[in-house]
Amino acid sequence: MPANNTVDTSGQALVTLSNGVNTNLEWRINCSYRNEINIWGERGSLFTTRIFSKQPDYSPFFYLKDTQGIESTENGLAGDHFQLMFQEFLGTIYDLKKAELERMQIMRRAVLMDQIWSLGRS
Repeated sequence: MPANNTVDTSGQALVTLSNGVNTNLEWRINCSYRNEINIWGERGSLFTTRIFSKQPDYSPFFYLKDTQGIESTENGLAGDHFQLMFQEFLGTIYDLKKAELERMQIMRRAVLMDQIWSLGRS
């Protein structure tokens, strides 16, 4: 990202969570579109495409693989993720306990993003 640009247009980070789990995050704009989640764990892996920004009637596929390499596929539910997001937001603003939990999660994500941004500048 150019030094005079105040908007992150790309980046990557290796984040270790408090429970020891490592995550590799990558994001970009103005390049070929990818919308994937790829999770590797001790007991297997999960991969999916088109999990966000999809047509409301699209049912995502989850590709699972166990430690022996045996593959299986599961279908997710179709749903308009924008509508679901707004329904969740509405439920949050009318529930003070849920709203406070969401506020704390947002603050944790903001701190993490500030840390990633700061480390990327050093």
